[in-house]
Amino acid sequence: MGGNITSVIIPSNIKTIGAKAFNSCYSLTSVTISNGVETIGNGAFTGCDQITSIAIPESVKNIGENAFSACRGIKTLTIANGVQNIDSMAFKHCSGITTVTIPASVKSIGSEAFFSCTSLESVIILNGLESVGSRAFGENSALVSIKIPDSVKSIENDAFWCSAVVIYCSPNSYAETYAKNNAIHYVEKSIEELKVTLSQTTYTYDNKEKRPTVTVKDGNKTLKLGTDYTVSYTKNKAIGKAIVTITGTSEGEGGYEGTVKKTFTIKKGDYYSRITHGGTWKNESYTLGGVKMTDVFFFDGAYTYYLQAD
Repeated sequence: MGGNITSVIIPSNIKTIGAKAFNSCYSLTSVTISNGVETIGNGAFTGCDQITSIAIPESVKNIGENAFSACRGIKTLTIANGVQNIDSMAFKHCSGITTVTIPASVKSIGSEAFFSCTSLESVIILNGLESVGSRAFGENSALVSIKIPDSVKSIENDAFWCSAVVIYCSPNSYAETYAKNNAIHYVEKSIEELKVTLSQTTYTYDNKEKRPTVTVKDGNKTLKLGTDYTVSYTKNKAIGKAIVTITGTSEGEGGYEGTVKKTFTIKKGDYYSRITHGGTWKNESYTLGGVKMTDVFFFDGAYTYYLQAD
């Protein structure tokens, strides 16, 4: 194809984009693949490094070998539910892609399909995928997390050849076994997916810190504070909304990661009204309703005064 093409629209009546159809069209910046196209041939867009986004429609069943390899300008990749196979090296050296979601319809990801996608940070694979080929996500130095569903039953040993990657998977799954056998940091679940409750969600102000008990449950299993998660409290003394932060403590052998924030309320009550409203000052004592108060304090907005009756 000519090197001066800048945009192309593949109409819905075209079923196959042929092998190397737009190979090395270096000026090509925009590609629209209409719903109706079923196959993207081998090397169809190899080296078209000015393309910035690609949306694969649901009608496409197969993305061929090297289909978009070395398209280094692609930053946004959308793969619709309907695609069944991503062949070898399909997106190899697409160094601009930062995230990718593999839809449930995809059954296989070929060898080196996303090899050396050096900006790729996150991969989510929906339940349906069955196999991941050799070095499919190899040499992706930025890749920090990949979610692998229970449907996956085959992963080549060097599929995730990345030093910092964390695999998110279910307990006793194939992915967990794979992670263990290959010394890869894995996490069985994120704390965000679990049921987190507070023992109390409303308190009455009394100038004391409030610390409701946190319960975290994974199904019928109750997680252990300090082992599975930690808890911290903020704004838990003043009137208003207080915050509880629950953080998973996994260090790489299963367990839980992530953070959940819960809130509770500290409201005004009789005690607050009694010590901050009404009454009269006289010397160092405080009288409210004709009664001299003892062992109380008064807050004037800047200082707290502790009183003792005469």
